[in-house]
Parts: sequence; structure tokens; C-alpha cells
Amino acid sequence: MIALIDRLATLAAKATLWLAALLLLLMAIHITADVAMRNLFGAPIAGTLEFGTYYYMVAASFLALGYAQLHDHNISVDILVYSAPARTRMLVEFVALVISLIYAVAFTYASLVVALEKTRKGEFALTQYFNLEIWPSRWILVISGAIFSLVLLAQILRLAVAIGKGENRRIGDLAGNTRRSV
Repeated sequence: MIALIDRLATLAAKATLWLAALLLLLMAIHITADVAMRNLFGAPIAGTLEFGTYYYMVAASFLALGYAQLHDHNISVDILVYSAPARTRMLVEFVALVISLIYAVAFTYASLVVALEKTRKGEFALTQYFNLEIWPSRWILVISGAIFSLVLLAQILRLAVAIGKGENRRIGDLAGNTRRSV
């Protein structure tokens, strides 16, 4: 069961990382085209700022969150437990992961409530020439939060098994995937 959850978390985290990368590339192309159109023809592409704000930046900020956690690349303050015994560090990491999961689930739930409401209302932003529907961007947070939560759950389960076996390693070492490329 742990292996299945771990595999699903890994696949989902990699998929959203690639989606974030694709959207960043699309953002670069979109902005470059906007600048070129503005400078060459005096006519920028309508809605570039809004697309960047409501879609590209949200995706860039949140979609890779699960992948960063999967590979132990999120920010942590290890100095507080650096000199502690390995077993203590493992237990502290376990507690931190549980607290992170509680937060991630709450974040995902709150994002879901907002996404459902904004979808129902058909939320949009006014641009100079048209109304840009932005409710779909609300779902980026829900998807990102769910995948982040799944990765945390997989790590908690792996760490719980390792603690039960008396192992003394970090979560990144248990997965054998720290510092590995996509």
C-alpha cells in the first residue's frame, strides 16, 4: 500500500513539475510576443498581464511544490536539530511532516471551497478588450495542494515504517531520490 501511494505521489509530482515548466515556457513566449508586438507595431497583446497574474504565476508558484517536497528541496531549519542524535532528528522530521500534512490538507480544503464558489460564480477579470475567465486558475491551488498532501502522506508512511524498524535516516534518504533529476 505504501509503495502504491509513493508511486502515485511521485508520478503526480513529476507531472505537475513538467506542467509548471511548460507554463513557464509559455509565459516567456507570451511576454516576449507582447513586448515585440508593443515595440514593433504599437499594439500589445490584450490580457498579457492578466494571464501572467492569474495563470502563469499561480502555476509557477504552486505546481512544483509536491516535486520539491518529494526531493527534500523545501526550506527547512535543520540547525535546531543538527547536533541531535539521528533518532531524534528522525522523530522531529516525522512531527514536522505530520504538521505539514495537517496544514496542506487545510490549505487544499480551503482552496477547494474557494474554487467551487468561484467556478459557480464564473469569476472573471476585466481586461481592456474582453473578460478573462479566471476561475479555472483557482483549481491550480487545489491540484497542487492535493499532490503536496499526497507526497507528505507517502513520506510520513515511509518514515513511520523506518522508525518502526529502528532505522536512522532522513526522509530523502529513505526514498533514495534526493538530489536526483527529473
